[in-house]
Order: sequence, then C-alpha cells, then structure tokens
Amino acid sequence: MGFNSAGLVYSINTLYPNRTYAEGTPRTFLTRAILGSTNLETALRILRDEGTGTSDGFSINITFAKQEGGSVLHNVEVAPPIQNDVLESELSVLTLTHGDFHAHCNKYLRLSIPDLPGIAGYSSTQRHKAIGRYLKPTSIEKVKEILSDETDEEYPIFRTGGKPDYIVTVAVGIFDVGNRKWYIYTNSPAKSQPVAILFMDF
Repeated sequence: MGFNSAGLVYSINTLYPNRTYAEGTPRTFLTRAILGSTNLETALRILRDEGTGTSDGFSINITFAKQEGGSVLHNVEVAPPIQNDVLESELSVLTLTHGDFHAHCNKYLRLSIPDLPGIAGYSSTQRHKAIGRYLKPTSIEKVKEILSDETDEEYPIFRTGGKPDYIVTVAVGIFDVGNRKWYIYTNSPAKSQPVAILFMDF
C-alpha cells in the first residue's frame, strides 16, 4: 500500500500462480517501482516489465487522485510470462468508475492462469462468497464491516490464523481518497480504532 506526490494511490495482494518464473523480477521490486508512476500508462509499463516480467503473481489496485474527470480505479492482475519467448508480465486491467464495487482476494479472476493448489485458492473462494452476501457498500463504515467479516469461522475475511485457514491479517488499509486520508488497522476495523491515520499530501 502507498501513495506518491503525483496522486497515485495503490494497494496490492498476493496471487499464487501454479507456475512461477525464477528469472523474473520479484513482485516487491515492481510494486515498489510503481511509486514512481505519474499516470496509468507509466504504471502499466512498470508492471509489464518488458524484457524480464514478474517472477510471481499479484493483484494491484491503482487510482490517480489528481486525474481530470471523474474518479477511476483500476484493478490489474499480474502474472509471470506464459510464453518462454515473450519476456514480460501478463496483465489484465479492469477499470471501475464511481459507484462500481469490486473485490479481489488471493486468486486469479480474469487471467487464465492456473492457481497453485492449496489453501490460498480455497480460502479466496470462500471469502469471495462472503463478500457476495453484502450489498454494494455506500460508506466507509460498510467497507469496514465487510473487511471485518468473520461469519465463516473457518475462512473469515479478517483472517485470524485459526485452522484450517492459518493466515493472519497483519494490517488493513482503507484509503479515503476524497478526503486524502489513509487509515491503517491492525485489528478488525469494525471493532477498533486505526493505529495510524496518514494524510496524503498531494
């Protein structure tokens, strides 16, 4: 998660493709390089990483708060090169406008990339089902409610490390782009106060 002076605001989550690319650029390097972006074209060029491509998978949410016109958010799925002779990341870009609602857990939704078998994919499927039971959120409070959901005790959206889904949600970030605030939680957002509120000065 992060932002820059050009108005870029972004967050990522890890995806687990069945095939990784050992010679590729680590996703942490690419997502750090995104901080140098001033527009979507630059961000996609960084993610495509022509000549190398990413070594692993991830999904990234990107918006540019200073762009003219209405607010637009892009969700980009990123995967390692599929063809050995085309050394660049595979990308799928979904563009959302004001009023749209989209959720993305730790599995591919659009790229035809097989996910690594295991807990990440199954947990993501269950969490997507839980999110699907909610109406489109119309306030930050509703977003906090969704991100705090633990109605599925085995595969909660706010992950607590219990079996069989042994992963823990380390932090939740909520960007209020209109008010230039970034809220960071280390506990369930619906039940706690943020541990930090960062003002996005751009």
